[in-house]
Amino acid sequence: MPPTCPLCAALSARLRFQKDSFNFFQCDSCSLQYVDPMLSDSERKRLYNNDELSPIEYYKKNRRADQKTFQERLKIIEKFCSPGLLLDIGTNIGTLLAVARERGWNAIGIDFNHRAAQYGATAYGVDIREVEFSNNGFANESVDLVLMNDVLEHLPDPLSVLREIQRLLRPGGKFFMSTPDAGSGMCRIMGPSWIHYKPREHLVYYSRKSLAYALHKAGFNILWCKNVARYRSLESFIEKGSLYLPSLTSVRKLIPSFLTNRIILPLFFYDEVALLAEKQKDQPGNRTTQNPPEIP
Repeated sequence: MPPTCPLCAALSARLRFQKDSFNFFQCDSCSLQYVDPMLSDSERKRLYNNDELSPIEYYKKNRRADQKTFQERLKIIEKFCSPGLLLDIGTNIGTLLAVARERGWNAIGIDFNHRAAQYGATAYGVDIREVEFSNNGFANESVDLVLMNDVLEHLPDPLSVLREIQRLLRPGGKFFMSTPDAGSGMCRIMGPSWIHYKPREHLVYYSRKSLAYALHKAGFNILWCKNVARYRSLESFIEKGSLYLPSLTSVRKLIPSFLTNRIILPLFFYDEVALLAEKQKDQPGNRTTQNPPEIP
């Protein structure tokens, strides 16, 4: 019998492939893809705090590129809402918080990586709470905007997280997230070699169908959804791109080293999806999930 789907709790799933001693299943009901077995919470926390997963040096090195990414994403968000209290979940060193603060937001971040939280608070003067999101301490309906950039795929119980976000948001509050798109053409072409299939780190994988299911079930109405780019330094662009186009590694040898971190480019393989959703008035538990609305 396949393991229970972490999103819809269905017991019907098919084994898609195995990678690095992990099984990858796809739910027959909601289409979510998920890893089995998943590393324990304590083991994953140890790996993050030891910089074996999502190392802070990577985010320090790519800060200028991330600033560009977050500027672009906040511009989209601000078409739907005005600056207020913003909570960034999985903020790492707090690059988004610094960008949002400059745009007039009261920005607070959460991350359980001690070194990342400490570095962000010291280097950028941003407010990072070193807590588990399940014990975040925010009052009901106290936050205007919650963000999760490339975070939901790391979490073993996505629905409980989304419902907690729903609790925090004020009526009409907004939720922005991005995640690898497991329904993308690039994912289908690359199969198990897709760069986002990282079973120690990414536990669940969403298509637009499973995202629509999750957001609707948690009490959100999706306002906007699109495949998005993420800006990278030229060095990171070549490193990531060479996984799909190995010939890029030879290009790197032709570029002076002092340029590789100065030049910033959008990395866009149409395999990352972002969405903006709004908290609905009705309670999540009262919502039907048989036919959630199509993502716009």
